[in-house]
Amino acid sequence: MANHKSALKRIRQTEKRTERNRFYRTRIKNIV
Repeated sequence: MANHKSALKRIRQTEKRTERNRFYRTRIKNIV
């Protein structure tokens, strides 16, 4: 539990990244 804050930060970053990826994927699908 020492690096709990860093873990939370990492989870948040990954969530943002996945959100962006989803947005790009849907965009590509719409274009195609």
